[in-house]
Amino acid sequence: MFIKTRKAGRRICMSVTAIALLGVLSGCNEAVTAENTVPVVRPVKLATLGELQANNIRHFPAQLSANKEVEVSFQVAGRLTEFSKLPGDQVNQGELLAAVDDRDYLNELKLREADFKLAELNFKRIEQLLDKKMVSRADFDNAVAQLQATKASLTLSQDRLADSRISAPFSGQISQIFVENHQYIQPQQTVMMLQNTDVLDVRIQLPARILSQLQQDSVDLSYRPQVIFGDAGNEKRYEVSYKQHATQETQGTQSYEVVFSLPKPDDLTLYAGMGATVEIDFDQLYLDKGETKQFPLPLTAVLTSDQTSNAQVWVYNPQTATVSPRDITIASISGEHVFVVGDLAPDEQVVTAGLTRLVDGMQVKPLIRERGM
Repeated sequence: MFIKTRKAGRRICMSVTAIALLGVLSGCNEAVTAENTVPVVRPVKLATLGELQANNIRHFPAQLSANKEVEVSFQVAGRLTEFSKLPGDQVNQGELLAAVDDRDYLNELKLREADFKLAELNFKRIEQLLDKKMVSRADFDNAVAQLQATKASLTLSQDRLADSRISAPFSGQISQIFVENHQYIQPQQTVMMLQNTDVLDVRIQLPARILSQLQQDSVDLSYRPQVIFGDAGNEKRYEVSYKQHATQETQGTQSYEVVFSLPKPDDLTLYAGMGATVEIDFDQLYLDKGETKQFPLPLTAVLTSDQTSNAQVWVYNPQTATVSPRDITIASISGEHVFVVGDLAPDEQVVTAGLTRLVDGMQVKPLIRERGM
């Protein structure tokens, strides 16, 4: 009896211990569940739009080209007899550049002159006889046609003789020579390249996203960008003026060619084909200087939406401590800064890092407020 009672007591003790252990574990689970229901407030870096400062200055690779450039060629064939120009020679408008042997053209001209004189005499004779009704009207018409045909042939011969000599169409500089003297030249064969470099064209490629933001009524036409030659510390700067821009995209670049004019400087030797850099201060380009609607932001503050494919920033609402996305337009990118345009106010704050982890209406807490860039 004693042994049975002892075993029963052990069973009762083990049951009480198990019940107590289950109670402890159940309390732990309830505590863990309670912890999981507490929302996570993510810390974020914020920047106030009106406090961010950055120069909206962009630099674009540029190439020089001649303001005027023509391929000089003959309209007639012949052997060169006068051709003494060299690359780099300066020529004046009307100056003789080259000539071919003109003997054949002179002989042809004399023949056409004789034909014309004969047709003119015959016409006058037929005209007199017509008045006396001694020839028919058909004979008179034939004389008129013959006179006109010989006159056209004479004019053509005069032009061919004149085309045996080439004169400079404008004052400029010979950039290239493609033939040698005494060489036989075919019509339309390029003999030389003539350039006018008193004013040089400075050509850049402007991205479409920047060009689309430039409206004629919002641009200060008196603003002059600068073209830069040389390396830092030994550079030369000159002002350029807008000349024209292409409305057709440069193939495969999503950019458009913009051309500026540069009067040839006296203190620097420049030739077509040389490279340079064009510096444009977009803050000075816009008429509303000081009230620009563009806001500079770190590159990390802008993200492209997967749903709409639009550029967005995440705006912080201090009243609710939440963030929400807002569509913007990228006006330009300069170094580590992006200049954006959109429904934004200078006193608003945007998230500058970790945008991919944010969702609309998510609660956050400011971590660092960036006072400048």
